[in-house]
Amino acid sequence: MQQDKKTSQDRKRLGELESESQIWKPHWSEIAEYVNPRKGRFLVGGNSASQAGKKKGRKIINSTGTQALRVLAAGLQGGMTPPDSPWLKLGLHDEELEEYAPVRNWLHDVRNIMLDTFQESNFYSTTHSNYRELGAFGTCSMVMNEDFKTKIRCRPFTIGEYMFSLDESYRVNGLYRPFDMSVANIVAKFGKENVSSKIKDEIKRKNFSRMYEVVHVIRENQERDGNKTSHEGQPWVDKYFEKGNKDHDVYLSEKSFHSKPFAAARWDVTGIDPYGEGPGMDQLGDIKMLQKLEEKKLKALDKSIDPSMNGPVGSQANGGTGVSGGINWVEDTRNGFVPTHLVQSSMQDTAYEIDRVERRIEKGFYNDLFMSIIGTDKKMTAYEVAQRHAEKLVMLGPVIFRIQSEYHTPAVERSFNIHKDLGAFPPMPEELQGQNLKIKYISPLAQAQRMVGIDSIQQTMNFAMSLAEASPEVLDKIDFDEAVDQFGDMAGTPPKIVKSDDVVKEVRQLREQKIAAQQQQEQIAASAQNAKTLSETKVDTNSLLDGLTKL
Repeated sequence: MQQDKKTSQDRKRLGELESESQIWKPHWSEIAEYVNPRKGRFLVGGNSASQAGKKKGRKIINSTGTQALRVLAAGLQGGMTPPDSPWLKLGLHDEELEEYAPVRNWLHDVRNIMLDTFQESNFYSTTHSNYRELGAFGTCSMVMNEDFKTKIRCRPFTIGEYMFSLDESYRVNGLYRPFDMSVANIVAKFGKENVSSKIKDEIKRKNFSRMYEVVHVIRENQERDGNKTSHEGQPWVDKYFEKGNKDHDVYLSEKSFHSKPFAAARWDVTGIDPYGEGPGMDQLGDIKMLQKLEEKKLKALDKSIDPSMNGPVGSQANGGTGVSGGINWVEDTRNGFVPTHLVQSSMQDTAYEIDRVERRIEKGFYNDLFMSIIGTDKKMTAYEVAQRHAEKLVMLGPVIFRIQSEYHTPAVERSFNIHKDLGAFPPMPEELQGQNLKIKYISPLAQAQRMVGIDSIQQTMNFAMSLAEASPEVLDKIDFDEAVDQFGDMAGTPPKIVKSDDVVKEVRQLREQKIAAQQQQEQIAASAQNAKTLSETKVDTNSLLDGLTKL
């Protein structure tokens, strides 16, 4: 175990990942300059916190790219993780067991508890920030930890301050993050007994504000012993070490987790790249061209309104200028003060070209689709979104699936395990012991993706009902109960609205028993009435019933 505490392997891996990320940083930096200027940390030697408050975005004249990114982020929030409505449900791989009422109700209640926690914590603000990172840089990341007040607490990162490692299947299995900490904070977080001699010397000299670089590593536990349930047996480890002090070859702290404590999402991935590519990269050329067009338009407008002038040299014997409002002193005085040059530019043509580029940028950020989801005039239903934007939904399908698998699923699983460890869930039904839960996404975008399935159900049912007018037997082909279950599952209907199969079976049995009892009562009443009628019918001096009994 002593060997496991050595930081040499993580130091070596960090150096490899830093070299790899340097290839990406110039591109990320350019995207930040033109699209998302307050994001990104690209300076060597820490997280560039000293640059955080400085003026940025100097290259942005036309902010269409920045605004389009904001619409995309808001659309992803409203379309995939809306804070005001359920966007996930819990299910089982065993669909029959999932239909059992106590199981369904427990899954529903647990889901609601987690959604309430998401509301109370900073999950949604963190996720919105990461959607902006994802749209601009194609990559985003966060960690989720336990919190005493809100159960969970998320920490978003910005591009350039972390690095990913990949496993043999090219999935993100590690996050390495160098950052600066003061001596005071290092001691407060890790304890004086765990820090290096350098830090201890700083304490003696009372240099508490002196900054040192610390590395935070979250990765799969390559030294995992599956036979143990302690730290050595957990699949994920969380470690810190001092970056610049190789002599202190032990970790400042070590923790372990049984679920992935971070989420790392990519918009799209080329080959075995560790980082993603997104709309910000795709639209960077148009965004840069837009700035150039705006700059030239403003120059033309300035020169047409306030041009440089030619004036008689005798009026002022100094040099000339070509800037707006300047005067060139010339020998030719026949025309007095005249413009140096006449700007023959069509502002209408320039405005038209700018408008074309702006629309291309907005289209590249899927603004037309997302405005349908977050529009203030009318929020479209998932069915309406699917009908109007079927082509874009097909294009976004792989992106939606990737975000769900790389970001939402780790976040939901981590939140579930934190709640479970804190005892925040109601008692689990015995039938769920040993069962693996399944996450189903029912957000507007996820539902829109499934609208094709709902459409096919509706078409089949309508077709069968039309045939039933001529041949009622055709309805025997339709399992109406299963149709309702499938439709409700695709539409994200709360499980308490659609009754489970076992409850429906009980209801139908009670109905059949009630009908049978009612029929029996009617038969008894009918028999009694017949007996009374026979007894009262006279044949000569005897009743008809008397005659029948004498036969």
